[in-house]
Amino acid sequence: MNSKLNNLLMQSVLRCFDLRKDGEWVDFDYDNVLIKTEKQDAKYTFEECRGYFPGVAFVNGHPFYIENRDGNAPPTYRQADTLKRAFELLEKHGLRVRNAVMDCGSYTKEILKEVSKHASRVFIRAANTEYYRSLANESTAGWHPVRLEGGRRLESRRVVFDNFPGFSEKGYEIVLYLQIDSSYDGTLFEKKQYKCFVILTNAKELSDKEVIKTYNARGAVERNFDQLKNDFNWSRLPSSEMKSNTVFMILIAILRNLYTAFVEGLSRITSLPRMSRLKAFIYNFVTCPAQWVREKSGWYLDLYSPPDVLLQYVRRRKVRV
Repeated sequence: MNSKLNNLLMQSVLRCFDLRKDGEWVDFDYDNVLIKTEKQDAKYTFEECRGYFPGVAFVNGHPFYIENRDGNAPPTYRQADTLKRAFELLEKHGLRVRNAVMDCGSYTKEILKEVSKHASRVFIRAANTEYYRSLANESTAGWHPVRLEGGRRLESRRVVFDNFPGFSEKGYEIVLYLQIDSSYDGTLFEKKQYKCFVILTNAKELSDKEVIKTYNARGAVERNFDQLKNDFNWSRLPSSEMKSNTVFMILIAILRNLYTAFVEGLSRITSLPRMSRLKAFIYNFVTCPAQWVREKSGWYLDLYSPPDVLLQYVRRRKVRV
């Protein structure tokens, strides 16, 4: 059942966003999200509450594959099998993965081995262990200044990746970068304190800045989770069983894709932003009193105090206001 629903979810992405118009190469993201719930089969989670912990795969920022998990399952549990099924679904529809981006919940040799079979370039946040912190502190040489949008200043360097035997020969490296820890400002510490971040990648052709920007772009995935949970009711699951709730989550993800495509099209003919949340759409298109009025020349829609965005839409459609 779930495989058929995930295939429908994939079809919704293909039809709504026309991934093939820019070629066959796509970007892939994967993450797990905690869904807090008190359903009868929900398990105790790391956040000291009951819930589910589904894994969701995204293509170009849109959900296309979902597998639900118990709340007490760690992110790495059988994740390689989940990723294999997600990649195969993409390849079944003729899509190839250019960038695969994942957080430290995917930092294992088994997962890296599976991802490297399907993705041209890999970007995985490595666990910030004592080993990597020692690499950041062992030398002051080899660091390069990096300036991101917004004025953020970092320092970065590359080192050979040798945690998983066999992958250093395949061109994998570690990008270390330091960011000033602002939490120490105004304290007794005179010396600046730094946060260390680690990205595992095989994209040797990209600069450190490009690697960091590519990984940081996955912040859009977190916004998708916020949208799914709060706008489309993932946080209010209807059934008492995980299997039925998984069906609900996949159908809601299809609805989210349809809504996103509709708003993107609407943004081309009105001033409504293309990334508008559901609340903004409801305010601009739903909460306006209206009445159909019959006149000699036909039926007309009378709007009462409509928002500016709705006025633009109906004027384009030549509806009398």
